[in-house]
Amino acid sequence: MTLAGVEQASRRFPEPIAVDYLSRLERGTLMPSVPKLATLAHVYQRPLTEFVDLYELENLRELVPAQEGDFWYFRKLGIDYASQGDHKRSAAAMLRGLDAARAFGGIDAIAQALASAGIALNQISRFNAAQRFFEEALRVVRNDRIRGYAFWGLARTHYHLDDHLLAEMLCEKAAGATEEDPRLQAYVRDLQASILSDRGRYGEAAKMKKEVLDAYEKLGESQNVTTAQYGLGENLVKAGMVDEGLAILRDSMGRAAEVGDPRLRAQSAIFYGRSLYAVGRYDDAIAPFKSAFRIARDRGMHQQAFDSAFYLWRLSDERGFHVEGDWLGEARRFRPEVEQRSVECREFDAWLANERRKPRAGRKLKDLM
Repeated sequence: MTLAGVEQASRRFPEPIAVDYLSRLERGTLMPSVPKLATLAHVYQRPLTEFVDLYELENLRELVPAQEGDFWYFRKLGIDYASQGDHKRSAAAMLRGLDAARAFGGIDAIAQALASAGIALNQISRFNAAQRFFEEALRVVRNDRIRGYAFWGLARTHYHLDDHLLAEMLCEKAAGATEEDPRLQAYVRDLQASILSDRGRYGEAAKMKKEVLDAYEKLGESQNVTTAQYGLGENLVKAGMVDEGLAILRDSMGRAAEVGDPRLRAQSAIFYGRSLYAVGRYDDAIAPFKSAFRIARDRGMHQQAFDSAFYLWRLSDERGFHVEGDWLGEARRFRPEVEQRSVECREFDAWLANERRKPRAGRKLKDLM
């Protein structure tokens, strides 16, 4: 459809779009409003989220300037950024790599670039966008190894979007695609352990997380060692082995600091704070949550900022602790940016809905755990 055609089609909607506006939007010289994006979604008969993602991914690409290089060049650049803990630039590099693969590469390079972009987007909690990359990769892929990683990445996406049954089925497909890849097998087992944990099978989940932790150490994956460690610690706490679990969680925070990855630092602090909260050590939970919030806020990590603000709000509102700051306001601020469907999001959304129906002061949340 031409720009003129889009302008004409948009006239029947509340927010029509002129050709000049479309031209500037296409050149990336303005930031579209949500109503304008909604008009485009209606004109092209596509979900609004696709247009929001397209615009935001285009902005993300700008973190890595356009430059000469094939997919393999940008893939290495993305891996280097990820190893430094700069996951947004890693995703930007992978998106640049996808552009290069589509321009100059064959079908195998395109499939791998799609899967790599999806994996990088998962790392920055852009799960809806990641899902579309994985699904496209699976439509074109011919290589079993790439297929396995695409299945695993899609499983992880659906896990975070709260479809655990589908995530489990996709894990099985990923495991069966390439049985000779120890790294992929560790990734799959890690996700399967998380699914077990969410089903309340904490002892089994802890045992599997320990196996995964050992596998990551053998593979030399320091970042994943840390994620497996704080997952193991939380499962041990939930399984009743509180002292052992908290000790492992404290160690994971130290490891995260050594690695220097801000996402790991925020996540490990949240897992530690959440475990302290679960066992009633509310006063002790404040410091790790505040630390996680500062890191997440300063690095634009919306999910971690919301999670930590949510618990700090509960500690001040529910438990009566003096925690300086407007934590309800912070939770409200970051909640719209969070795609992951978590217990915290469900509880907060339910509270907001209840407040809208029956607005009165002093309403309390039920305990999460």
